[in-house]
Amino acid sequence: IKAKNHRSIKKHDFIRLTNYFEIRDLKMFKIIALFIHLLLIHVDSFHGSRKLHFKHIIYRANERSNLAPFCSFSDSSVGIVVRTPPTQNKIVIKEFPKAINTSYTFEVSLKKPLGLELMEENGGGVIISNVWPNSNAEKSGILVGDRIKATSATLGGNMWDKTTIEGVVSAITSRFVIAEEVVITLERDREKDFIDFAANEKLENEGEKPTSNETKKYIVPPLDDQTKRTVVMLHRFGDLGSVEKFPMLWNAIKKSGPPKPQVYHAAMQVLLKLGFADGTIKLYEEMRKNGVPPGLPIITTVVKAYGSAEKSGLKGAFRAFDEARRMGYSPDCVAYNALMGACIRRGKIEVAEKIFWSDMQGKMTHADLFSWNILLNAYAKAGDADKSKALVASMEAQNMEPDKITHTTLMKCLVRRNRLKEATEILQMLQAKADSEKNYKLRPDMRMFNTLIEGRLLSLNFKDVEKLIDSMKSSGLNPDLMTYSLMMDGYLRAQQPKKGLSLLAEMKDNGIPPNLHVYTTAIASAAQCGELTLALNLLQEMKSVGVRPNLRTFTAVMQACAKGGHGKIARAVFEQMKSFNISPDSIAKDTLIRALCSSKDLIGAVVTLLELEGFGNEAIESHRLLLEGNACDLSKVSEALLVDVNRGQKLPFSAYNSIIKGCVSVGEYQMAIQVLCRAFKNGYFLSEITARALSGSSFKGFRIKGASGRAEALKRIEFLLEVSKMLESERGVHGIIYQALLMDCLTAEKIDLAKELIQKREIGYYVVGREAKALAGKLEIEVQNW
Repeated sequence: IKAKNHRSIKKHDFIRLTNYFEIRDLKMFKIIALFIHLLLIHVDSFHGSRKLHFKHIIYRANERSNLAPFCSFSDSSVGIVVRTPPTQNKIVIKEFPKAINTSYTFEVSLKKPLGLELMEENGGGVIISNVWPNSNAEKSGILVGDRIKATSATLGGNMWDKTTIEGVVSAITSRFVIAEEVVITLERDREKDFIDFAANEKLENEGEKPTSNETKKYIVPPLDDQTKRTVVMLHRFGDLGSVEKFPMLWNAIKKSGPPKPQVYHAAMQVLLKLGFADGTIKLYEEMRKNGVPPGLPIITTVVKAYGSAEKSGLKGAFRAFDEARRMGYSPDCVAYNALMGACIRRGKIEVAEKIFWSDMQGKMTHADLFSWNILLNAYAKAGDADKSKALVASMEAQNMEPDKITHTTLMKCLVRRNRLKEATEILQMLQAKADSEKNYKLRPDMRMFNTLIEGRLLSLNFKDVEKLIDSMKSSGLNPDLMTYSLMMDGYLRAQQPKKGLSLLAEMKDNGIPPNLHVYTTAIASAAQCGELTLALNLLQEMKSVGVRPNLRTFTAVMQACAKGGHGKIARAVFEQMKSFNISPDSIAKDTLIRALCSSKDLIGAVVTLLELEGFGNEAIESHRLLLEGNACDLSKVSEALLVDVNRGQKLPFSAYNSIIKGCVSVGEYQMAIQVLCRAFKNGYFLSEITARALSGSSFKGFRIKGASGRAEALKRIEFLLEVSKMLESERGVHGIIYQALLMDCLTAEKIDLAKELIQKREIGYYVVGREAKALAGKLEIEVQNW
């Protein structure tokens, strides 16, 4: 093959044989490529110890093929002979070395487009669910069922471990920004290569049918071209489509002919991926009604669906499991993992524990690493750190070596329980073990460091975070996207937005493209600084690089507008958000109204309030006049506020409070009362924030001296007395309003009225709380001593 010394052979070199030879017999080439692949695996497995090498490896092709390489290796008596006489195509194995591991890893280098479809396994991990025909992935030898273990780093030649689809897609996308190829580390079952191939060859050549469940599990019935296209189309729909459009697609598929089991399975996976588990169960029932026999993978998918379906429960999952047994299937570890996952999603951890400890410890099947991680993840989400630690100890006692996912999950659980010291000890233990055994696979990865960084940032302990980053860099790891995202969140919560914005510039300099969360955090930091121009520039930048803003992004921009008093810009951002088909939530609506109030646009705020409540005629007409620059009559807006609230939908109370505060600040007391009445009709009650908004600057003890101050105080007294009359049916008028009334009575020299208010307070008309008691007491003494 290419290299005289077997030590320089790479695992994926066998794939390149197609570039060196003209193959006329494809089946013969499959046999040869398979055994070369297995040979290279064993050469690499014993590369360091030299305990096993191959003395004679002979490949004899039949007369129709011109591929007949002869390779020999020394220092071993183990031989493999493959004979393929011209009269028959059978595999004869004289001797074969025993496999040490049940799986192996290999690397492939791919250019885009890749041609891969991915799905996540229970307990963590990403597997190849489909390989597109004639794609770069197929040419590189990637098979359905291969597991993605790592991808190449954005910069340099390091490999990053991956366990989620989002992580894989993000890493590959980032890599293609600066490079033409991406390297992926894949894991494949060692026996899958041989059993799949041998079983299919036997069926194709001798026409035999599988006679046992074990053989059934490894054979996938051949698909015609139309079925293949349908399955590919369904998986693509799962990436880009929606649940609402699925019935139309499914009806079109059924019109072309009765769907095959593979089509049903793909459709079930799509609905489960789109979050419509009830649809998956409905398809399964339709499939059984039409007499289409399901396989064990289909039943496994249905068991997963029962875990999150709204109209069904765990009983359905167990019924499907029993049905698999009645059909002659012996549920494997993957099926049991799905059943455990369904129980955990339903909150029945004790049922999952029973399945794990009774059925998956050798009685029905043997638990694999994913099984342990599923149960560990359930304990971690429940916040049970003690059970999590005990489970990891049980793993080690049963010679099941925890992987990085196991350690990271345990660390996250400890961090959530504020047991940072124990989480740090796990990281230090792995570092020491990796250094002593010189095994880089044991070294802590970025997820572990980021987990500890997240824990330190919960208490805003930036000194310890800096020490962790230094330790991370000394281990050969550089801050990644998650690290920067966590740090920026921490600085935003610590009211240090400028430091967070400096991290945005640093990550760009390091070649790490910001994602949606980072951009949104940066815009929120700019809003906290009052930098509206920077927030708008960041919004424009993220759209130019293809990052679609979400609801939180637009809300952050409007918060910058509210802080700077730019109501019209906030309104434009709000309209732009709706053009992205994003429905505003209560926070976005409240932020828009606050921005309008901060810019003294009370008419626009009231009109927007009515508009967001769902009113048309009055609000739209007033708003149209406002936008055209014509005079908008306040009386018309006031009349609109009296419209029956039953026709609309109420906004958060903070929106009403913002308008009330704005009206009081400019002396529009009548409009403030109407907005307060509207809030009461929507079911809200007076709160301390509302009382402060109604009292204006009076509750803080500010007095305006002179004639103008007395005139303004008289207006506020009249307003607050009317508010008190509105509230007298409640348990008592808020003490902040009482405090503001006393302040205004002293300013306007209405001492008799102030003494009446004191008498009402003594009989419980006004309820003075702890916060207003001190200032109210001083004001009462001042009234008595007048």
